[in-house]
Amino acid sequence: MKHLTYCSCNPLMRWFAETCKSNCDSGSDCHRYYTRDLIIFQTERRVVMEDTAAMITTAQIKKIWAEVATEGQSKIKAAIDGISNVAKTSEQVVSAFDALERQSQQIGEIVSVIGEIADQTNLLALNAAIEAARAGEHGAGFSVVAEEVRNLAEKSRVATGEIVELVKENHLRVEEAKAALKLEQELLRDGVGLVDESGKSFQNISFAANELNNQLQSLINIIDEINSALINFGAIVEGFSVIAEENESMAEKMNSESQSVGSALESIAAVAEESAASAEEVAASTEEISSVVTALEDAFSQISQSITAVQADIERFKC
Repeated sequence: MKHLTYCSCNPLMRWFAETCKSNCDSGSDCHRYYTRDLIIFQTERRVVMEDTAAMITTAQIKKIWAEVATEGQSKIKAAIDGISNVAKTSEQVVSAFDALERQSQQIGEIVSVIGEIADQTNLLALNAAIEAARAGEHGAGFSVVAEEVRNLAEKSRVATGEIVELVKENHLRVEEAKAALKLEQELLRDGVGLVDESGKSFQNISFAANELNNQLQSLINIIDEINSALINFGAIVEGFSVIAEENESMAEKMNSESQSVGSALESIAAVAEESAASAEEVAASTEEISSVVTALEDAFSQISQSITAVQADIERFKC
């Protein structure tokens, strides 16, 4: 029985030791795998955070662009309004120049009439001088008056000529100013068109920037949700890592205990083996004793038979 117990202990000991070693290796593998996954997760999460920060920066830049575009659009509108006011002022100036030109024409007509009057006055003064000369001494006073009138008429004619020249020069200046104003009006109209197109471009940029900003904000919200999920997943992985580490510690402890148990089992097996050897020696001695006892029993049987035969002979001799 002791020999059978020793034979049964060896497989049990090997199974127990292998099981403990397998559990220890599994715990180490789990801890190693979870540690590796945790490192990979932390790396991926860092990449996601960097991408999120870059997108937030881009969104902030796009928002600034949108604000700049909106501000530019407002300034362009103000510029269009200013140019429109300048154009209206130019039109008013052109209208004023037209009125000034008409007045200059009227002045020219008046000066022309004054010139004609001066010529007629000069002619009348000449006639008066002739008549005064004919009158002799009685016409001397008329002659002086006629000379003064002629001088005044001459001065009036000269002044009228100067006025005419000034009116002509003013007319040329007005025409040049009108031409410059018309050119300025054309340039202003072109400028208004360009500024208007720029305003539409800024409006499109502002609209596109706002749309892009909204899309980026939605994407940032999604990434925030992913980041939250990754944080939760990271906590789970860290929990698994802690559990795996605890399992590894338990497996190492179990392995150490299994080694102690194995040593104890080996000691028990050695004692069992020694007991089995002793049992075999006892069994051999028992067989020898049994043989001796059997031989003694045979000898006693033969002696008994001999005694019985002797007793029978004695009884026969008595008769």
